[in-house]
Amino acid sequence: MRPKILLLHGSGTNTTIFGFQTYKLASLLRPHFDLVYLEAPIDCGPGPGVLPFFEGAGPFKKWLHDGDSSNNFVSSSTFESESNSDSDSTKELENLQKQPEAQEKWDGLDDLINTFFHHAPVAGIIGFSQGAKATLHLVRWLEAEDILLDFVLLAGGTAPFKGARVNAYCERSGKLKTPSVHLVGDLDPWRPESEKLFEYFEPASREMIRFEGGHNMPMQKDVNQKVFGLIKELNGKAEGGI
Repeated sequence: MRPKILLLHGSGTNTTIFGFQTYKLASLLRPHFDLVYLEAPIDCGPGPGVLPFFEGAGPFKKWLHDGDSSNNFVSSSTFESESNSDSDSTKELENLQKQPEAQEKWDGLDDLINTFFHHAPVAGIIGFSQGAKATLHLVRWLEAEDILLDFVLLAGGTAPFKGARVNAYCERSGKLKTPSVHLVGDLDPWRPESEKLFEYFEPASREMIRFEGGHNMPMQKDVNQKVFGLIKELNGKAEGGI
């Protein structure tokens, strides 16, 4: 049986669109992995950049009820002010626990967990944008159950808990141990969030790859070759080689 990878699309798209967005990386992965594209459960409008190219490609879906794209993410200035804050850890933890998205799980996590086990065994997960946010919830739950994936790839990832401070979150829950690869576009308007997402993982098992691009999967051949090489290496370490 070949290793299996689950792929979670961004908000306002679907599995068909994500297939187009990932086709370069997928073409490298398919000879070695079974790719399973998961469709989010919630109907919504098209996401940023979806139209007009994917006009008529709906229905469009999202994973979380976390607002529209304009207020969906923590702003860069918020991150900067939080990074420079001198507030004590206790106050940070209290504020974190008040955030609706900072609770132990979101309403759709149970369904995603069931889907995960339906497709098990799973080697890794690729999540883009809001799909990366959903992946964070799932990985945190899996690690609490002593289940460690071979890898996760988070591309254009957005903050998993709106308004939550990374240090406070990690103090409460610990940094994630799952090996992680983070794709960050230099022109992505949510680049600061992707960079903060990186901090949720243990330094020894994380790697960031920057590329020339915006809020999208990279199209450059060399970037996709590097990502493929890392995925293959991480899976090989866990399975003794592909």
